Amino acid sequence: MSKSVLLIGATGLVGNLTLKKLLTHDQIGEVRIVTRRETGIIHEKLKELVVDFELIKPFKSFMQCDVIINCMGTTINKAGSKDAFERIDYFHPLRIAGLCKNNGASKMILLSAIGADKNSSIFYNKIKGRLETDCEALGFKELVIIQPSLLLGERKEHRFGEKLAQKLSVLLTPLVPAKYKAVSIEIVANTIVNHAISDGGLTLQRITYNDFIK
Repeated sequence: MSKSVLLIGATGLVGNLTLKKLLTHDQIGEVRIVTRRETGIIHEKLKELVVDFELIKPFKSFMQCDVIINCMGTTINKAGSKDAFERIDYFHPLRIAGLCKNNGASKMILLSAIGADKNSSIFYNKIKGRLETDCEALGFKELVIIQPSLLLGERKEHRFGEKLAQKLSVLLTPLVPAKYKAVSIEIVANTIVNHAISDGGLTLQRITYNDFIK
């Protein structure tokens, strides 16, 4: 039985690859995306809503799916401030997840990050942790939280610090604790799609590096 999916973060590093994999998967019948800019992708399965996320409420009827996938994410530098980062990485994903849940979605797949903790003194980790906790409180039948460390892949925008970290990660892999090892976006996207099409999973799953490589 084919699944309908709603994806946010479709223009990002993991989200864009996930979108392409969803569109070509024979067990996915429809893919809806909510994005701030056009993807340029045309496909018979794809329904695209380009909108300012601050003005999403009038489009709540668009948030209909079996599975909601959140791949939204940015950095404080790119967002411009902590407040802007919080709206992008916490407020918008949580509100859209709530709309999807109210429209009948039974599963959420949340791309988070290793170290996510609502009680963390690190702002980034704290916001990621709050989103995990509050998405769990929405009461989806199944919630899959994916917590990669450093992502290996080519971004459209240049992030010098991240690029350097990727190179160092490859060199230092034998010395890095397992859960902090870098993982390719190909593996992460495949993991997301595999969970999108699966049935009968646990109510809550957290996936880290050791799970990716099994």
